[in-house]
Amino acid sequence: IYYYVLFNVVYALLAMPFGQLSDKYPRKYVISAGYFIFGITCLGFAFATSKLHALLFFIFYGIFSALIEGNQRAFVADLVSERVRGTAYGMFNTVVGIATLPASILAGTLWQYVGVKATFLYGFVLAFLSGMLLLSLK
Repeated sequence: IYYYVLFNVVYALLAMPFGQLSDKYPRKYVISAGYFIFGITCLGFAFATSKLHALLFFIFYGIFSALIEGNQRAFVADLVSERVRGTAYGMFNTVVGIATLPASILAGTLWQYVGVKATFLYGFVLAFLSGMLLLSLK
């Protein structure tokens, strides 16, 4: 439980500075950095061997969340006109919500039938692919 407290403290401390960072630099770079940090976090959890390692990667998890949570929504606003912004937010949250179910089922299946490392390695691969895909957008 203390790890999640640490996660939330890190997130709360960094969310505003990372939001300001995305106001200064293109959001796709800031969000991609978040995806890459999530990939490193997954890799770390896959090979963690102590509580100290887990603690370290919960800090990384907080950094990841602070980089992407608000900035993804701001990026949605950047991509659409003001006239359809509410619809765009609704679509964004709908897609994220719908995608969460199969992603969670797949993660749980990997965890149960292949192992913990497989779940985190899968997260690592998807995070890095997502970061690279976002960077490739014009």
